[in-house]
Amino acid sequence: DGWNTNPAVTVRKPALPALEALEVRAFGESWGADFCRRNIRRLYDKLDYHGAYLGDMLAGACYSFRFDGCTCIDGLVVDAAFRKQYVATTLLQAVVSAHPDDLVFLHAAAQDTPKTMYEKLGFRATDTLYEYLRTDL
Repeated sequence: DGWNTNPAVTVRKPALPALEALEVRAFGESWGADFCRRNIRRLYDKLDYHGAYLGDMLAGACYSFRFDGCTCIDGLVVDAAFRKQYVATTLLQAVVSAHPDDLVFLHAAAQDTPKTMYEKLGFRATDTLYEYLRTDL
């Protein structure tokens, strides 16, 4: 309750080409464009992807999966052109609201810029996990 959301944002499963483009813009420089595309194509039908749209533009996305009364949200990204418009909070609120009886986890890097936003929404750090990515395979 009390989350700032944007009523102009609609949430639905994003189209694969738009999702790939968003991921490449957000993570291509760090992870490589080919890796971003392959990763999305590999996971697209295995996870529940949620897209935040402003008009016809995919402004942000995340994915979730459920297991045994728990929902995990991961991969939250908002296109730089749409930041500070409550896209992320609207997207998170839609996913959380879809699973009112679940314990919800938000998987995010400890150094994520929006960590203060996560705290304002009621998420609390519970653990730290180190991940390593090798893109030269």
